[in-house]
Amino acid sequence: MTVTPNLPALAPQTALAPPPQADGRGQLLGMRQSDKAAIVLAAIGPGAAAPILKTAGDIRTKRFARILGDLPQAPATTVDAVLTEFLERLEDESGVAGGSDLARSFLAEVMSPSELDIAMADINGEAPSVWRSLAQLPDQEVLEWIEGEHPHVASVALTQMPSDKSARLIEAMPQDAARDLMLRMGQNAFAPPQLVGRIAQALEDDFLPKARMRAEGSDPADQVANVLNHVEPELREEILETLTEAKPALGASVRRIMFTFENIPERLQPRDVAIVTRAVSEASLLRALKLEDPSGKAVAEFILGNISSRLADRLRGDLADLDPPSQSDSDAARTALVTAITEARDAGEIKLMDPA
Repeated sequence: MTVTPNLPALAPQTALAPPPQADGRGQLLGMRQSDKAAIVLAAIGPGAAAPILKTAGDIRTKRFARILGDLPQAPATTVDAVLTEFLERLEDESGVAGGSDLARSFLAEVMSPSELDIAMADINGEAPSVWRSLAQLPDQEVLEWIEGEHPHVASVALTQMPSDKSARLIEAMPQDAARDLMLRMGQNAFAPPQLVGRIAQALEDDFLPKARMRAEGSDPADQVANVLNHVEPELREEILETLTEAKPALGASVRRIMFTFENIPERLQPRDVAIVTRAVSEASLLRALKLEDPSGKAVAEFILGNISSRLADRLRGDLADLDPPSQSDSDAARTALVTAITEARDAGEIKLMDPA
């Protein structure tokens, strides 16, 4: 077998390494497993190696690069020998299991155990594990799930995910909650397999299917909420009541996702008002609050009551001097305010309160 290696283009131009020698069983002598792993990954090329290295994290990827950089320029015979050893193990009597063991031993040199499990699932074409699927979700989505779970369940889940993912989630939590979870993680590092299995099954049955649907843009609650956002308040509430009665879980999800101008006082946290008001122009904010309808009055009092007294007094004066905008201008301004709130929510800058 002849392979055109990638190593000459990647490695420093040092003297050629002597052809590798094999022992009585055909195993290469004088080569570390980490060297072999680097040669295999380099030989298959950046495109094929990228999904594996992507799971390794910065530290492991840098280690791979360092090992590769320290290798001498590798002749085709060396690359052939390494790949031949690899392929012979795949084709021997031990079958795929033997090949997987060899691949695992190669990659174990540059990956942590949890990262190695993810990489091996990729190589073997296995269905993603529950923990792998959870780790691949956006941090904010996993964080919201953790915050809604019992700390004991959340701590077990954190011990099952790759350490860099768990670290980012811990850093994003309030200090008291992070401290509590870290203590529980220490206690649950060796949680019984039955407990870990029950948590994994609950994730697979409930949370992950909804997360996958959201990732594909096909979450029914999201679709219903987007439509109802544009329905008149009276009809919207009637539809929601009917939906909640027929499908309680879907109705509750729609209420959590849906956000309208009328929802501002009950769902926007007072401490986040300043963030939102800075995201829209003052002229747009005034037009949104000017109309003397019940929802406009309620939102105006909520916003003006949760900003500095000096700014609130000035805005009240400007509202008194402002001519009432047209209905279309008012609707556009209110839409801009709602959009600023939902964008801040989606970016993780604020967290809306549950409507319940």
